[in-house]
Amino acid sequence: MRRAGESKPVTELDPSVYAELDAELDAIEAGEVLDWDAFWSAQSEKVKPARIRGVVVKPPVDMPLSVVRKLDSVMGSTDEAEHKELLAVIFGADVFDTWETNGMGLREMQVVLAWAGAHMRGESVTFEEALALYAKAAAELERAGKAKPARPKAPGRARSSRKK
Repeated sequence: MRRAGESKPVTELDPSVYAELDAELDAIEAGEVLDWDAFWSAQSEKVKPARIRGVVVKPPVDMPLSVVRKLDSVMGSTDEAEHKELLAVIFGADVFDTWETNGMGLREMQVVLAWAGAHMRGESVTFEEALALYAKAAAELERAGKAKPARPKAPGRARSSRKK
C-alpha cells in the first residue's frame, strides 16, 4: 500500500507516456519536427579542408565558448603548452607535434589559430585574411602592453648589460 505523496514505482509507467513518445517519433519521421542535429551536422560538410604543414585538417564550425575565450588569450602568448592544448582540441592530438616537426613557427601557428577561430565564429576566412586578423590582434595587444611579438634569442648569445 502506498502512502499519500509517494510516487508510483518505476515498473508502473503511465500508458500515456508511451503514446506521447510514439506521437513524437511519428512527427519526426513525417518531417514535422525540425531536426537540429541533422542541420548542424550538414554545416560541417560545407567547410573545405585545408593542408597546413603537410596535415589535412577541416576548419571547425563551432567550439565551446570556453575554448573561444582561450583562443583570444593565446593569440598573444608564447606559451607552447597553451598552443598545443588548444590545437589538440581543435584539430586532433598529434597535429601540434606534426606541425612542429614540419617546421611551423610560433607566428605561423598563431595565424592558423586566428584562421580556426574565425571559422569557429562562423566566418569563412582565407589564410591571408587570417594573417591580417592575427596582425591586428597582435598590434592591439602590444599597444595595450599585454604582449610583445615573439623574438627568439640567438643561441649562445648573452644579453649585454651595457647601456647605450
